[in-house]
Amino acid sequence: MARTRNGLEALDWLRRGGRPDVILLDLMMPVMDGYQFRERQLRDPSLAAIPVVAFSAGAHADRSRSLQAECLEKPFDIECLLEAIRRRVAPAAGVPPAQAPLPGSPGD
Repeated sequence: MARTRNGLEALDWLRRGGRPDVILLDLMMPVMDGYQFRERQLRDPSLAAIPVVAFSAGAHADRSRSLQAECLEKPFDIECLLEAIRRRVAPAAGVPPAQAPLPGSPGD
């Protein structure tokens, strides 16, 4: 697991070779927000396939639909987050969502 403070740091980490199973993306960040991050991620062929689960306050829910990502409205419970991660990671791993291990779990 890696943590960055904003979208610019995240892009830098990814471009230096970081390859997470899934990106958890807060849409409201300083320096480069989640929308800007996702736009640049999708334009980079080496990064575009990394699945994303984004978080948005209710006021941003409409705009978040353009992200090509799973979007959760804050506040959300942990089960919703875990299910969203499974749905995004499973297709990339080629397994049904119910059988997909969470990144970092035993057997992953």
